[in-house]
Amino acid sequence: MKWYVLSFLFIILLLLPLPIKIKLSYCNNCLKFYIYKFEINLFKKKKKDEKKENIKRKKITSKMKLTVSDILLIIRNINKIKFKPILKLNILLNYGLADAAVTGIFYGIISYFISSLFNFLAVPLKIKKYKSAINPDFNNFKLEAKIESIIYISLAKIMYMGFIIIKSFIQIKALHKKKQ
Repeated sequence: MKWYVLSFLFIILLLLPLPIKIKLSYCNNCLKFYIYKFEINLFKKKKKDEKKENIKRKKITSKMKLTVSDILLIIRNINKIKFKPILKLNILLNYGLADAAVTGIFYGIISYFISSLFNFLAVPLKIKKYKSAINPDFNNFKLEAKIESIIYISLAKIMYMGFIIIKSFIQIKALHKKKQ
């Protein structure tokens, strides 16, 4: 009887999407990163951790070199997946460059980069809600940004995407063998 209950709980955990709330805030030269309501400090590292990272970087070597066509194949295979993690994203940006002409030019550049970010995130994620607000201040010099997102991830979707990526690498390896 216990075995049935444990297997049922495991299947529910595997298929149930878990929401992960992420918030990134930049104001007054201070960058803050939150997962749920817990603040994570990104910039404090201990010297021991840096030494361990350097050792890990030296150990990792890649035998297979990826070309642009290989990366496009991986992106195409990920883009075809119907079962992707779901993303809800809100971006708020208040900025000013103290000159109206430069602020106006940067408004167009920032709008382009935010729409490119949407297209970039749409490959591995299914975007359900997307809202961006860019507020230029033509007279002052300031920068305030706030990004809030909720990602609904289930273990089954992660395993499926991992399987597709591994399958893509096997296809790439087979293509490289044919060329040689």
